[in-house]
Amino acid sequence: MLNKKFIALLLVALNLSSCTLNTKSIRTQSQQTPTTTTKKHRPQPASLAPKLSELKYKSASVLLYYFDRQGVKKVILADEAHGWDRTTFADFGGKRDNGETHPVQTAAHEMYEEAIIPDTLGWSLNQTRDFIDIAKNNSTHLITVYSNKKMCHVTYFTDFTPYRNIFFREFPIARKNATQGKFREKNKLAIVTWDDLKDVVSKQRSSSTPRNMPVRMSALVQNPRTGRFNTELITLRPSLVISLRPFFLNRSYVQGWSKKIRFYNE
Repeated sequence: MLNKKFIALLLVALNLSSCTLNTKSIRTQSQQTPTTTTKKHRPQPASLAPKLSELKYKSASVLLYYFDRQGVKKVILADEAHGWDRTTFADFGGKRDNGETHPVQTAAHEMYEEAIIPDTLGWSLNQTRDFIDIAKNNSTHLITVYSNKKMCHVTYFTDFTPYRNIFFREFPIARKNATQGKFREKNKLAIVTWDDLKDVVSKQRSSSTPRNMPVRMSALVQNPRTGRFNTELITLRPSLVISLRPFFLNRSYVQGWSKKIRFYNE
């Protein structure tokens, strides 16, 4: 009799249609057939899940985290300046642009614009992409692919520890001086601890977050004028809560081609 974990993984694998071009190519780790060692043996992929370049993803983002001097893991969020989710806080991300064929392209251009990278860190778009690309850098420790009937979102969990101080110092200035609309998508920064974010997101009873029931939490919010951080109550963007919930709840997932890639479905 199949155990519950295997059944859960199988259900995840069979319900990734909103993300995949060919769901029949997906198999869970426990379904893989062991390979035998021969003279012509070649390394096999971690699983037969689709490559990131094969995804029918709709959006992507970068969740920047860092470790403070006491070793506490913290997450950097920013509030939306415009649109339906204005004043809510989320990671750096957005919708896939025309011509983009890989989620690393979407995540990179969103981080580049929303974090005002040219003025905060002095990086080009290519340098930003290389920073989060697991094939070129070790800064990203995990990539989650979340899908449901309406969305397919890819999140890059990236260590920003070496750059957080200069980023915090330069962001308010860069935002104030920005003239192009693409560099004015976020108003201000906020810092939350990893554990607090996990606790708040995990407590949601379902992946649905009605607008009349906003998800709020305490955070250190940067004053754009002084650059100082003060404790405030912030509202999390619904899509952030939805995409992170299975990961923080340690739900079953399909292993990607890299051990850093996980496919979640609800």
